[in-house]
Amino acid sequence: MLPHSFMRSALRTAHCGPLGGVIVPKQQVRLPSAVDFSTAGSNAGSQQNAVEDALSPGNVLSAASREACLRRLSRMSSLRPPSAPPPGAAKPKEAAILVSLCLVGDEVCLLYTLRSPHMSSHRGQVSYPGGMKDDEDADHEATALRETEEELGISRDQVEIWGRCPPMESANRVTCQPIIGYLGSVDVNRLEYNPKEVGDVFTIPLRYLCDENNFRYTQFRTGKGYVIPVFLGGKYKVWGLTAGVTHIFLSALLPTIYKNKVHYIKPIKF
Repeated sequence: MLPHSFMRSALRTAHCGPLGGVIVPKQQVRLPSAVDFSTAGSNAGSQQNAVEDALSPGNVLSAASREACLRRLSRMSSLRPPSAPPPGAAKPKEAAILVSLCLVGDEVCLLYTLRSPHMSSHRGQVSYPGGMKDDEDADHEATALRETEEELGISRDQVEIWGRCPPMESANRVTCQPIIGYLGSVDVNRLEYNPKEVGDVFTIPLRYLCDENNFRYTQFRTGKGYVIPVFLGGKYKVWGLTAGVTHIFLSALLPTIYKNKVHYIKPIKF
């Protein structure tokens, strides 16, 4: 448990995040006063090589990596699991998004979109390709593929489906099912995206997302309270449901590299 002095300090130095949440800064870590730099350099070099190997396309996109990722996901919980509807209430609306792995040059990245300012909801927010499930969609995979094709012009035949992340409930009570898919090599400058739905398309390398210096989290006090990650370092800040899904996926895909954690700090009553 964190001491009250740290929690007060964190709350004083935190700044407001989206939807009234609080973005909690990282706790400062002091290095020991005496460091043996004769071994630190070689150890740092070995660690850097291990990280580069782990993030290489040959490792991340391998069949073994995919299978291990899906096994871990099957044991993981959502940061905000869908809530049960009240008795007699209508069935919750459902949506699906495509957690879009892709290759940019020789780096594995995740692809995101910036929702068009013309959209009726969530305009200007960072998201994965996706949308509401139609009655004609056979399953959530079909929804994610259809929406990706409609938004980005990427044919559903081009996407290699890996599997699913745990479902997550959005702020407006929509049950969102993340579908993991690999798009292959992507040049966002050549994508013919739909400007009515998409304002911009960008990618973030996995190494940026795994860098603890680019990680924060937003705390919400709605209901029992929950915490959602925030990723910096890209063209746009990634937050909200999109960041929550990214956090769960990276925790399963790269458990030895992605070490970021979210912690709920219980509000202090004065």
